[in-house]
Amino acid sequence: MDWISIIIGIIVGLISSTIYGLILGQYNIWRKFIPTNLRKSISWEFKNQKCAEKSIIKDINRSKTMKVFTLKCSTFCDKHVKYDTIYKALHKNDINIKQKYLVSSIENPYISIRAKELNESLNVFKNGIREVIEHLSDEKKNVRNGNTDYRLHNEVVRFRLIIFDENLYLSYQSSNSVGRESPMQRYPKGSSGYCALEAYFDELWDKYEVFKG
Repeated sequence: MDWISIIIGIIVGLISSTIYGLILGQYNIWRKFIPTNLRKSISWEFKNQKCAEKSIIKDINRSKTMKVFTLKCSTFCDKHVKYDTIYKALHKNDINIKQKYLVSSIENPYISIRAKELNESLNVFKNGIREVIEHLSDEKKNVRNGNTDYRLHNEVVRFRLIIFDENLYLSYQSSNSVGRESPMQRYPKGSSGYCALEAYFDELWDKYEVFKG
């Protein structure tokens, strides 16, 4: 085999691996070269929430709304993650983002299942949710903020949703790790994933309008 054939083989291999990487969402650096109308069908995957942090904070800074569906909501509660960069980004003085949280009620039967999966005491798990609810209640009453609302749900939670104006983030709740440690996918607005999951959130929000937990 001559050198020209070897070089051609290498080039073809690199092009193929790049295309494959784009399909899997591994090479975000190429996203800016993709036409806007094609970006709507492409999702990206991060190893965990920490890896998605910069992208999430970018959405916090440019969005007017944020919707969250979760079990415990510890990512957004200062009593659990006081020094978390996502929490800090939400509470900067120049941020004015309307926040909606769907958080599990204390009476949700799924809580006992989740606590067992994570090998946590049920009472400790429930107390964590109580602290989150108290925190969100204080945020809702905060005159300076005035943009926080929450409702309690009784749903089985096998994934978390964080929805912004331009992107939606989904992370699976595996049976042996908390959601923020699981892989996180990002769906752009206009994609089928974004549209379906936002509709799911909105339906639950309406469903639990008068639910007191």
